[in-house]
Amino acid sequence: MPIFGRNSITSPRSLYSRGYAGFFFTGEWKVPWKEDCACQKPCIRSYEWIEMIVRLVCLTILMSGWSKAAEGIDHEKTIRALGDGEAKAGRALYALHCASCHGKEGDLAVNPLARRFAVDELKFGSDPYSLWKTISYGNGLMFRWDAVLSPKERYEVVHHLREEIIRERNPGQYFEPDEAYYEGLNERAAADGIAQGQLENRVQVAPGMIDGSGGTRMRYGPFLQHAVAYGSIQDRNAAQIENTTEKALIVDLPGDQVICYDTARLSVSGIWRGSLADTSETHHTSYKGGRPVMPGGEVLYQDVDRIGWTVDSPEVTDENGWGHLRFKGVHLHGRRVVLGYEVGGREVRELPGVSDDGKVITRALEVGPGTGTVYCLAARDKRLKVGLETLEGAAKVVPGEDGARWIAIAPSSKVTELAVRLSPEDVKQLVGETIPLRSLLGGGPRRWPIELQTAVAPGKPVEGYAADLLTVPFANPYGSWMRISAMDFFQDGRIAVSTLSGDVWIVTAEKGAGGALRWSRFAAGLYEPLGLKVVDELVHVRGRDRITRLHDLNGDGEADYYESFHEDSNEIGASYHAFVYDLQCDPEGNFYYSQSGYKSPLTGAVVKVSPDGKRSSFIGRDLRNPNGLGSIAQGITVADNPSGKAVFNGFMLAREGVRYGFEQERTTPMLVVLPPGVDSSSGGQCQSRERGWGPLGGAVIHTSYSLCSVFYCLIEDVAPYPNGFAIRFPYDLVSGAMRPRVNPVDGQVYVACHKGWDTRAPRDGAIYRLRYTGDSCHAVCGAQVTGEGIRLTFACDLDAKSVIRENIGVGRASNEKKASQGNASPAAAVKLEGKRRVLITIPGIAKEDLIHRTTRDKESGEVKVRVNLPLEITVDVVAADGSPIRQTVYATVNSVAAVRGGD
Repeated sequence: MPIFGRNSITSPRSLYSRGYAGFFFTGEWKVPWKEDCACQKPCIRSYEWIEMIVRLVCLTILMSGWSKAAEGIDHEKTIRALGDGEAKAGRALYALHCASCHGKEGDLAVNPLARRFAVDELKFGSDPYSLWKTISYGNGLMFRWDAVLSPKERYEVVHHLREEIIRERNPGQYFEPDEAYYEGLNERAAADGIAQGQLENRVQVAPGMIDGSGGTRMRYGPFLQHAVAYGSIQDRNAAQIENTTEKALIVDLPGDQVICYDTARLSVSGIWRGSLADTSETHHTSYKGGRPVMPGGEVLYQDVDRIGWTVDSPEVTDENGWGHLRFKGVHLHGRRVVLGYEVGGREVRELPGVSDDGKVITRALEVGPGTGTVYCLAARDKRLKVGLETLEGAAKVVPGEDGARWIAIAPSSKVTELAVRLSPEDVKQLVGETIPLRSLLGGGPRRWPIELQTAVAPGKPVEGYAADLLTVPFANPYGSWMRISAMDFFQDGRIAVSTLSGDVWIVTAEKGAGGALRWSRFAAGLYEPLGLKVVDELVHVRGRDRITRLHDLNGDGEADYYESFHEDSNEIGASYHAFVYDLQCDPEGNFYYSQSGYKSPLTGAVVKVSPDGKRSSFIGRDLRNPNGLGSIAQGITVADNPSGKAVFNGFMLAREGVRYGFEQERTTPMLVVLPPGVDSSSGGQCQSRERGWGPLGGAVIHTSYSLCSVFYCLIEDVAPYPNGFAIRFPYDLVSGAMRPRVNPVDGQVYVACHKGWDTRAPRDGAIYRLRYTGDSCHAVCGAQVTGEGIRLTFACDLDAKSVIRENIGVGRASNEKKASQGNASPAAAVKLEGKRRVLITIPGIAKEDLIHRTTRDKESGEVKVRVNLPLEITVDVVAADGSPIRQTVYATVNSVAAVRGGD
């Protein structure tokens, strides 16, 4: 009989190898303009009609045997040649990539799980090659950097560590290579490369497909929303980065022209000739991107952080006075992008384009009726010539400060139609096509007509539950990097899936445990969507810049209107760490998301948004890096990324006015606390259905991004604060678990998984289905705190002879990084109540109550709450049918009935 323990399931690697992926399509594919990849390499710019008829019977996704050691480096020669120059280069690389976790001088682990090079023992080796190997391939939670740094750069970091930190400050860990050390070094490195290479994806790419891993060949579509940095960045960790358009909308135009809008200020912040964007060193092409995107070619015009429209006067006196401006979204029609916004109460639509010869940028504008004059900034650079053609209504060019030219649009009872043309002084302005903008608002031809097919790899049943792997199309026609960031369901069971690089895909699953999956690209170009919620059958996506509501206006399976449903008027931050996370709803229809307060100008908080998207407020503050929310019976939950003494793994309830302990004293307890050995970076939560999901129905599902695992949590809903009991499912997932959701059709729990940094995930993305199989379950399915201790309820009858104190351990969970059994020792006493309940006596259980962990300042009345590591209860008993039951329960006790006057 299988046991319900950590290693009681077949390897996910072998499980995954049973999955197959394929696609079937027939027809014509028209891409009339330049290929919209963001790479900086020469690429084909245009296509004629291409008839593509491909039938792929199966596309097998295998684990790779490719050797990373074949990186063109002689380890012995490189190590011997390291000198002062390499140490200096390594110092800069360390400051950029490593100091945020290990401390600037290697003696302060800002991340509590990181090694302190100046203090700690280096358990993976301190010789040059061992350090290089750890940096290259990672170990434990150490992120692998072979996709970010070149082999030589990794040795430069090693040399800085050894010569400028370890030798001087931790000499006991310094290793001096001798001749014996170099003997066979290259051969050993080659063998390590082969072994490590087997942990990587290898995608067999069919004709017409692009391997999306790495993101360098991704085709984004006609626009991309992101922050855009113009010029060099002095501090990539800065909360605010100068000379940057944070809420940019980059639009791809014919003839290699690109126009970039600032959607907060409704201005044109840049124009360049080249590719859509330079995405190198960003999240688009790296697991840990270090900067925003940059212009993808020569910048022809630049005007950052300037308001693009004013009311009554072209003079701008307050750059933050944006109350008269509101970005409403974009309509797509093929490759054309129509912007919609509001200025001083007047509706505006804008279609950017180019002249027939590709040299003149055009802005076709329709300005709605209004009683006041509005002014549109045409250009500030005197080198640009401004032309104006008025088709309907009255408008004229007027001068402004700093050489600015404004278009004054007079009051009107009708729609004013005009075209603004921008060109270098030496270029004759040509008249381009004039298109009625209204004809582009109902949706156009499909941009991504190819449907992909993958399969479900059924998981091995373990104690009544299985983890089925829904394989992801890593190779696809668009080069999309399939790092799954969020998902939710339509009422018919279809899945809406977002990726970190800005896609939304619709996934349709056939019935049955091993049915095929059909993937169709629904939207693209969104800014780091880390949350997704389907409401009223419309997809709402929480990107870094806004909540976008996606509309398919013509019913062809692609979004045609990207509505700006909710946007905070504040700055959002352009650093790699200024994330905005998740998207949940409560029963009243309010939306919730969380935002990072670390390396970000944002307030680290949970944000509540009204059902219409118009109003927002903070629900709890002082969060560090809260990658995950949940909506459960007790309310909205939030999980933070640990740092210091007051932030823990697990999750807590989001309540108004509380502080979560990042930079100030914590004022609220945790609902579930987990030790770092089993979860060091938490994701989101959901509540399983009470019916249809077996004996664990109703449990709260919690995800661990860092350790690629899932927990079921039993909540005892008592006052003043619930108690939580977490038990790890026996599944080692192939990617970092982040977003759990319940399918409204089959009632099963699905988990969206993602790979970034600070995770041991081998794969870029995955979706799992945690399925109840109907088989017998031998597991803890209920828990309760009593005045004596903790009562556990099992899903099966127990063998009374096995229920003895020696088989049940109790202790405080360990705060060590390595998974362990903490300090558990035999329980003081155990008692079998009936056939399925066990009362575990825990002396001093009353001290766990919040009364003993809460203090109140006499003068200010401020409350402070201390968080304990959970009690760790190890169970090793036998079911009545002879099945062994081995589980570890992590008990977070907040309320003890005896202390509160209860039973």
